[in-house]
Amino acid sequence: MISMPIVLNAQFRQTTWAMDKQKIKSVESAELISESDHSLEYKTSVGDWEASCTYYFNGNVFTMAAYRLKIKHKDKNRYLDDYFTVKESLADKYGDALYENDYHWINDKHKDNRFFYGHAVSLGHLQLRNEFNAPNIRVKPLLHGEEGNFYLEISYENPYFERKSPNKGF
Repeated sequence: MISMPIVLNAQFRQTTWAMDKQKIKSVESAELISESDHSLEYKTSVGDWEASCTYYFNGNVFTMAAYRLKIKHKDKNRYLDDYFTVKESLADKYGDALYENDYHWINDKHKDNRFFYGHAVSLGHLQLRNEFNAPNIRVKPLLHGEEGNFYLEISYENPYFERKSPNKGF
């Protein structure tokens, strides 16, 4: 099981939704590694893995956060094992996942051979993803890849903040 920090009444780490950027900076103890108008990125860890933790803002209002885990394996299928380890830990904390099927094929060339699933992820042909809903938070683990690289991320979203599509209403 992976240990993730919990604070009473917090939605993510030591924070609550709608905090402003300065308040997040004052409560976050990890090393700040990047800052933009819409985000703060910190160096941290999740379980035994090094990770970055990014807080996202709409205007100056905290609405979403994400961990990006830094993992390296020679065997590409081990990334899938890591995804399911993360998913299991999230299930322990947030209850059952919303979806039974985590496999989302963009190109099903390797769908019939599980030995190549890790390779398919690295090419962007397969994503593993799911969602957990709990009071005041939506949590989404995601394993995806591109050009031979792997990305294991966990996003935390304010379920009450509606993201507006640039094409909404057209």
